[in-house]
Amino acid sequence: MHEYKKLVAICVLPTMIVIGNAMFVPIMPSIQHSLALTEGQAAWFLSVFTFSGICAIPLGQLVARRRGMRKASLLGTLFVVVGSLGAGLTRFFDADSVYLWFLSMRIVQGIGAGSLAALAMTLVPEQFQKEDQQVVFGQVELANALAKALSPLIGGLLLYLSWTYSFVVFLAVSLMAFVFVLLYLPSEPPSRERKKSIRKKEKMRKAQLMVCLPAFVLSAAVLFVLYGLLFYASYSFEMQAFSPASKGILLALPLSVMALVSARSHKIVERVRISYSQMLVLSSALLAGATALLFLEGGNVLLMFILALCAVSTGMAMPTSSTFISQKADASVRNAALSFLSIVRFAGIALAPVVYEQWMNHAHGLLSAGSLAIAVLALLTTWVVPVRRVKHS
Repeated sequence: MHEYKKLVAICVLPTMIVIGNAMFVPIMPSIQHSLALTEGQAAWFLSVFTFSGICAIPLGQLVARRRGMRKASLLGTLFVVVGSLGAGLTRFFDADSVYLWFLSMRIVQGIGAGSLAALAMTLVPEQFQKEDQQVVFGQVELANALAKALSPLIGGLLLYLSWTYSFVVFLAVSLMAFVFVLLYLPSEPPSRERKKSIRKKEKMRKAQLMVCLPAFVLSAAVLFVLYGLLFYASYSFEMQAFSPASKGILLALPLSVMALVSARSHKIVERVRISYSQMLVLSSALLAGATALLFLEGGNVLLMFILALCAVSTGMAMPTSSTFISQKADASVRNAALSFLSIVRFAGIALAPVVYEQWMNHAHGLLSAGSLAIAVLALLTTWVVPVRRVKHS
């Protein structure tokens, strides 16, 4: 029972950055109209949260090394709580200063949420046995994927009340995370030996970087392509005058598939009896096959099928890449590698709408070619790098 509670506490942590982003996507038009924001200001409302989260990842790891994982996790949740409380006070500010206050509170939220996402990745190899890590990483990714699928739906439902309730929901989730960490996450103060070796851990050796490179590239690629195509699909459905409910359900379906595959990824490894390296190759090959189908003309049915394949690829890649690094990377660089894995994942998600918007403004072939090129790069990295490492070892 204690292990289950500990798992729940860890699973809640990475959902902070997902909820803080995805829940506000359908709410943004109402916030923009209510606060008289420009389109550029509204876009920064979302982007500044993600980018501050990316910047906070190494800071969260630094606090964890000096003060312990539990204290770092509590600090991260407190940042989200403070940011949510502060954002809820916007109604007391005048029109001239409300946007800057809003933006600053989003930065505070992002700092807490970003650090928590990386801490969850590093907590798994520290709190669970090696043979259980693939299952645990799958549960963490399942929680992440469910948050991605449900958050936009929750945001849309909140519009029937008021967009200000979104911060109440975010505050409630962050308080729940704080309580779970406080009650169920073991306290492990850093040892003197760990403090003395901080400088050694800051540098990742070239050999260790090559070990982790396939997981880095594939994680960024699958999320970049999946979220880019979701952005494209959202635009396409909007142009076809789909109802908000239909659009929300269609966009949630691939994310639900990703959640299901993430939860069952350990079963694939066990039943097919393949290594984690081979699982990464299989995921990248599936992504390449899915993006190759973009050159065909098949309308919405084909697009949803491609999104489903990309979701399966992503669901396979997420927990496998985390487990791959936790088991292959040397102990001296494992936490740094897992932190960097979180960074490249968030970077892939943050860059996808910007890049795909540019590709969509050109011929359709550019979007298809760009997506396929990213997938092929991931396939070559997962396939070639392990082979070269074996030959040179």
